[in-house]
Order: sequence, then C-alpha cells, then structure tokens
Amino acid sequence: MPYRKLTQCEIDALVASGCEAEDWQRVEVADVGFAPTRLRHVRFSGQISLGSAVELRNATICDCMVGDGVRIDGVRSALAGYEIGRGARLTDIGTMTYRAGTTAGNGVRVAAVNENGGRAVPLFDGLTAQTAHLMVFHRHRTETLRRTFDRIDAYAATIAAAPRGYVGEGATVEGCGRIVDVRIGDRATVCGATLLQNGTILSQPEAPTEVGVGVMARDFILAPGARVVDGAFIERCFVGEACVVEQGFTAIDCLLFANGMFAKGEAVSVFAAPHTVSHHKSSLSIACSLSFANMGSGSNMSNHAYKLGAVHQSVAERGTKFGSNSYVQAPAHFGAYSMITGEHRNHPDTHALPFSYLMDEGGQSMLIPAVNLFRTGTLRDAMKWPKRDHRTADSPRDLIRYDFLNPYLIDRILAAVSLLTRLKEEKPDAKYYTFGNCSIHRHSLQKGITYYREALDIFVGDYLIRGGTIDDSEGPGRGPWIDLSGLVMPHETLEEIVRDDLFGADAAFRQAHARYEEYLGRYVTDRYDLSDADKRREHLKRYVSTLDTVRHRLSKEAALEYFGVSQISYGADCPESDRQTDFLQVRGEIATDPFLAPLLSEMEHKAEQARAML
Repeated sequence: MPYRKLTQCEIDALVASGCEAEDWQRVEVADVGFAPTRLRHVRFSGQISLGSAVELRNATICDCMVGDGVRIDGVRSALAGYEIGRGARLTDIGTMTYRAGTTAGNGVRVAAVNENGGRAVPLFDGLTAQTAHLMVFHRHRTETLRRTFDRIDAYAATIAAAPRGYVGEGATVEGCGRIVDVRIGDRATVCGATLLQNGTILSQPEAPTEVGVGVMARDFILAPGARVVDGAFIERCFVGEACVVEQGFTAIDCLLFANGMFAKGEAVSVFAAPHTVSHHKSSLSIACSLSFANMGSGSNMSNHAYKLGAVHQSVAERGTKFGSNSYVQAPAHFGAYSMITGEHRNHPDTHALPFSYLMDEGGQSMLIPAVNLFRTGTLRDAMKWPKRDHRTADSPRDLIRYDFLNPYLIDRILAAVSLLTRLKEEKPDAKYYTFGNCSIHRHSLQKGITYYREALDIFVGDYLIRGGTIDDSEGPGRGPWIDLSGLVMPHETLEEIVRDDLFGADAAFRQAHARYEEYLGRYVTDRYDLSDADKRREHLKRYVSTLDTVRHRLSKEAALEYFGVSQISYGADCPESDRQTDFLQVRGEIATDPFLAPLLSEMEHKAEQARAML
C-alpha cells in the first residue's frame, strides 16, 4: 500500500483533536482512506505508518505500522515496536512493547522430563509432538540433535533480526496489563491477561488461539487453537493445538501437546503427549513423560529419591491412568494402558507388561498383568479420544494414530506372553513371581497370558474381516515399531527420516502417517502366517470364540454398574419400592447404555462377518 506524508491541514486537525508527535514528518498515512477525525488524544514517536480507516484513541504509539481498519483505544503506557494487521482491535492495555533482538520464545531451553536439564530442548514455533519426542528422548542421536539445535538457534536468530513484532489480522487484545516481546497471530484473542513476556501466540483463522483473564506467561509458545485462560501460569512452556490450560494450573518447563487438558494442578518438567488430562486439584506431575494419560485427584509423580540432584524421571506410556491419591516416586516406567493406584516407592518398571493394574498392598507393588485389556473403562477411553480431537486446522501438526491395538503394542504383547510363560516355567510351583520390582500372583500371571492371547486373536481377526491385504514384500513394517508420542510407525522408517536433522522432518512424518495401512499389511504378514487358507480359517475361528468371550465379560462387568450397590443413593426421598424407578430415570437400562450397547452390537457384527468368511 502506498503511503504519504501528512498534509499541514491534517496535522492541524490532529493537533486540534489532542494528538501530538515528536516529529510529524515521521508519520506516514495511507494514500487513500485516512481520516484524521478518527484519531483523538494519540501521541506518536519514532517511525509511524497508519493504514486506511484506522481509529486511534487515548494511546501512546511508538515505531509501529498500523494496518487498515485497526482500532486502538486506551493504551495507558505505550504501544511500541509492532506491526498490527488488518482489522485488529487493541483496547484497554497497560503496556505493549516489542524490542528488536528478542526471539519471542524461540530458542528458549525447556528442561522437560529431567529437572536437572539433561533433556533440555529449545522451543520453536514449528515444534510438534513427534519432533519434541525425538529431541527429548533420543539423546543418543548426538549429531542429529546437534544439527537440529543449531538450526533452531539459527531460526531464532532470524526472529531476533526482525525489526518489529506483529499482531495478526483480526486479532483482539483487550484489558491486558503488560505484554512484552510477544508475537500474536491472526484471529487470536488475548483478553484480560496480567503478564505475557517473550512468547509467540500462533493462531489461524480456522484455529484461533485464546489467552484469557489473569494469565501470566513467560518464555512460551502457543500452537494454533490453544487456550490458556482463567489465571493459568506458564513459564518455559509449549502449549499444543487445541490444548487447554486453565483454572489456575501452573506449568514450568513443560511440553504440552494436542488436545491436552490441564486445570487446577501443577506440572514441572513434564512431557505431555497428546490427550493427556490433569484437571483435579492437588495433582502434581514432576519429571515425567505422559501420553494419553489421566491424572486422578491428588495424584503425585514425585522426584524425591535423588542424592545428586533432581536427575530421576518417570515414563507412563500411552493410556496410563493414575487413581486418586496415587503416589509414584521416580524413577518408574509404566506400560501402555496401565492403571496405577496406591503408593509406589520401590520404582516399578512394568513397561514390558502393558494393560496391567498396579496396586499397593502393604507397601508392596502388586501387578496384575493384562487385566485392563477389553475392559469397559479402557475401551471407552480408546473410543473417546478421536471424538475429543478438537483441532480444526486443515493440517494438524501433531500426528495421532488412534488404533487401540497397533503393531507397537502387539509386539509388546507378544513379548509379554513369552515373559510370563518363562517366569511360570522357571518356578512352576511359586505362589508369587517378581518382575520389575513388583509382585505377580500365580493366578494373575496365568490370567495375564490368557488375556494377552485374546488380544492377539482380536488383532489379527479384525485385520482379516476388514479385508486387510497379505503383503510379503520387502519394506518398512516387518521390523520393530515405535509409538512416537501418538504417531505409530516402523522404526526403519524413523531411521530414514532422522538421518540429517529434525527441523524439516514434519513432511516425512506426515507421509509415514499416511502409509500406516501399507506398513500394517507387511507387519501382519510377517508376524502371522496368513498365506495359507487353512491357517486363516483357524485365526477366524479363534477370533469368533474370543469375541464371544470378551462380549460376555464386558456384559458381566457392565452389569455391576446397573445392579446391586450401584443403586445405593437412588430414590433418596422415595419409598423403597420406587428406588428402581428413580434409578431407571437417571441411569437408564443396561440394554440401551450409550457406550455398551453399540460396542456389543459392533462385536456381534464382527463375529457375523468372520462366520460368513468361514
């Protein structure tokens, strides 16, 4: 847009409206559409550019470029160093300044997982769950990480070289106290924040980002669609897409990714992969990795075992749930879809036994392997996560595979069957077995083997009935797999992607995500002999039988939610004879349960498909 100098007539009109400038010759305005009558009580200093149809009132503005249709009203101290996009609204602000040389949060080191800084990674506004996972946990890739960190630092230097910060098109900044060195994206809403310092608020028209009342944030980056509101405090943090931090939650040195929800509690040095939830008071997560996790009220991930500093860490793999008042003293490692209750100070390591229940019995960690497989709570969690993907951007940044059973977990289950079988064979008469600093009862061990084998039957049966191909070609998928904070992929493909650096790896990760079914075909063919028709029939027969067993177990488990003690407290003011009616009005009937009924129907449909194939 062409700009021009003010005419003397316009200067006189501005002065008459209470405006002043250190040097009117340094104030440029749009060649068309500028109206001095829209400006009142504004003081200009430094180089100023004003677009068409701007409305400025009661503000001190220094070294700013103000786009078309911008409205600024009430800047008590100063608005300095910003380029303000078309249609933005800035009202009732204490101070809002941007200094040349700042990086807006890029390059800031975040001490994730290890409080002592051994896994510290630099923030940058292109961070994803996948690249962060590799930077935090794959420290053995020394050259790859060195190149990656160098490129991030170089990128941060380009941010520092920019002469101004920016407020994006259509953004709203209102009722804020102090904003220093913060870039604000298109359509973002920043209303009532107390302090924002050295950060980037990424935002897109289809995924606007929100910062709300009472928020204090230092050294941060917010991804598109993030919400940090209601008095939250964050410092040295990345907050991912559609991630919510609210209700006074405190996060320091944390990486929080897509669809996470954090309220009321506290997190320090936490890597939270997608769909991690902590929304109860008194929850405390320290020095840990979480993924699709749920933190119960009063849960405590402690780091009090150190002698040489806060160097310990805990890892909870996908789907782990922590019960109310659970306590874990680092270091510890929990397998996928574990359930943790009670106190555990003896550093349990159960990662080789996913879908397990870990409970406290007289100070001893008691492990029940595989018991969370095909349970109503576990299945409900797996089904709800895709529905809770609130991202609206056309191209999500964090890549998430929602399959309940996937090659990474199936390999873990295959290994778990071998492990439990070996323990049993080594001590066939033992009442308890010891593994990973936990005790396993003989009965639980045998049941675990049975449940794990059911999962293997379900996995291959599901693949067959949906027409999965038999692919014995060479290529990625046949070897080991990895769960890269939501992206499930062959390890071979990962090695190809990370040969150089991670700064530009997103496109390759997207391609790997898109080729999942191709990789899966090779995996199933490699692990199961499906080329023989008779063997396929045997798999399908076991599949039908296992589905029937699982359906019966689910129905029996769910029935506990509709009968007996579940009806206690219903019909409180009614005659005893009306208790059942009150319960039915509130809870409904088991036959129409909105979760269970469709699930059982789907399983019956799958069994019918398998019978038809037989």
